[in-house]
Order: sequence, then structure tokens, then C-alpha cells
Amino acid sequence: MLRKICPILLALSLAAFLGCGGEEETKPGGGEEPIPTEKYDTLYDVFFVSELEGWAVGENSAIIHTTDGGKTWESQSENVKWLSEGENKYVLYCVQFTDEKTGWIVGEKGVLLRTTDGGATWEQIDTGVQDVVLRSITIQHNPSATPPDAAWIVGTGGTILFSNDGGQTWIKQDSPVNKDLYSVTSIGYYQGGWKVWAAGQDGVIIFTGDGLTWQEQKSGIPTTLLSIFFANVSPTEKEFRGWAVGVNGVVRATTDFGKTWKPQDADAIGQHLRDVFFMEKTPIGWIVGDGGLVRYTRDAGKTWRMRASGVFKTLYAVHFVNTSEGWAVGKDGVVIHTTDSGTHWEVLRGSPF
Repeated sequence: MLRKICPILLALSLAAFLGCGGEEETKPGGGEEPIPTEKYDTLYDVFFVSELEGWAVGENSAIIHTTDGGKTWESQSENVKWLSEGENKYVLYCVQFTDEKTGWIVGEKGVLLRTTDGGATWEQIDTGVQDVVLRSITIQHNPSATPPDAAWIVGTGGTILFSNDGGQTWIKQDSPVNKDLYSVTSIGYYQGGWKVWAAGQDGVIIFTGDGLTWQEQKSGIPTTLLSIFFANVSPTEKEFRGWAVGVNGVVRATTDFGKTWKPQDADAIGQHLRDVFFMEKTPIGWIVGDGGLVRYTRDAGKTWRMRASGVFKTLYAVHFVNTSEGWAVGKDGVVIHTTDSGTHWEVLRGSPF
């Protein structure tokens, strides 16, 4: 399923983006000093459309793109057609692509960017909410639905934006809460309606079963939730599960579309969990967070196992293209990559320390 949900001031524990640490060279005087490591902007989200091509976004309007699995990255920030003149330096929090050409980015000050050519050009779309920090977006398509396209963006103050014309125009939907919303997720069009969830400040979880009217669900906790994700965990049946993660190691899970949320143990007390991601039609998932934290499950979260990411910086987002290969990104532009479900990680960009 297409995600997202894109987190906010958070960063899930996982490794996917990192660079090389500083080497050393001998000075003429015989002493040694470290070569300065290149500094990168912090990355808050990552999305791959294949094993080779992906994007990451973050501070200072950072948009970076790779076509070799993350070994090298090019900036696409210069390709943005902004609505106004000026410096246009924003924090970008979430990126999602529906195919290799069409993608979306949201960020602070109501920023919404769209590309239809793989990022060769990005255009800014007026959302009408310049005073809102947009944290997460989910784009859905189902030819059986009316209309066949639907999208939601969530942000601060309980903001919910909705589009049913491919993202050309956006309207505000009534929200049952005024708390900040950090993440949004959807299982698409199911049983006659669009099913969408959002999570955020003070344990808030909200839900719509028709894509239009929202109601609050009871997470059972007052702890801020930074990421929420729903997926079908069965390869043959429709068996939808949901997870929400957040501050102080909290994990909540549901098997009944959010009517009830129960705790899961990720052994992460004292650490903020920034992102959660599951591979569609499998019970396999990952969590990332503070201090390079990565957790892995093969049983839909009944048990979460520790995985060493090789980095010590906060990881804000994680994304997999199959059950083996994935990436995580985080503080100071770190990117890490795995080809064995997260058992081992390689730093591709930035410093692990």
C-alpha cells in the first residue's frame, strides 16, 4: 500500500542513509587531524519506487534523488517552481510517489510540491494554509471508487486537507480534534469507502470510513504518536492491521480497524519512535527512532527484535521496496541501506556519529 503518513518532529529508528566518517591525513608537522566530514541537511522522509530509484526530503528545502540505490545522490531543490520569490527555504517533512514520475512533498508553511517528470521539475501548489505545518500525505487510486482518485494531507492544529481531482485543488475537511497531526495512512477504497487514519499529539488517532467525515478513536494513551501505518498482513486474505508509534517507546496496534488499540513491546522505553513501516501482504515490519534505533518484526508486532543500524543519530523515516531491501534516513542527512531485512546496514551518506 502507499503510505503515508509522513512524521513531524520525529524520526523513526532505522538505518538507511549515511555517509563515510572522517578519515585522517598526516600533517607536515607529523601530527594527524581528521578531514572534515561534509555536512548535510537533516532528512525527515524517504521513498523508493524501485531497488534503484528514490527520493529523500528534509531541512532547507532539501530534495535529493538517487538512481543507483542510494550510493550517489543529486539535489532536485533547484528544480522547484515556487509561488513566490525569495529564499524559499522550508522544512520538508514527507515525500510520496505513485509511480516513477509522479510525486508529492509536503512541509512547513503549507508547502505542497508536485512533480510529473520524476523531479526534473517540481511545482508548488497553493494549499491556502500558509500558517500550517503540513506533516504527512497519502495518495490513493482505485478505478472502482467514485471519484477514483483521493488524497489527504494532515498537519498542525488538526488540519486535514482533501483532494479528489488528482491533487489539483485542496479543501479543508472538518477535524474532530485541534491537536497537531503528524502522520496519515490509508488502506485505500474498501467496503464501499476510503479508509484513512491519522495520528498525532497527546495520543490522538482519528479515522474516516468514507473519506469525508472523521471521528476520533481511542488510543488508550496520552502519549504523542509520531507515525501510523496500516497494511494487509496476509498474502491471500484481507487481514488489515494497524500500528502507531511515538514518544517514549510507545507502540499501539489494532486488528479491528482501530476500534480498539492495544500495546506492543518494542523494548524502547525512553526513546522516541519516529516511523513505522510494513511490507504489504506480509507480517514483516520495521520501526526506526532515536539514536539509530531499529526494530524488526516477522509476526505483525507480536515480537519486535533489535537490529543494529550502525549509526547513533536519530532516524526519522524508513522505507522498503520488498521484504529484504530498504533505506532509513535521519539527522545530518544520514542514509543507511539494507539488503537482508535490516540484519545488517550500510551507511551510504553522512556520518554515523
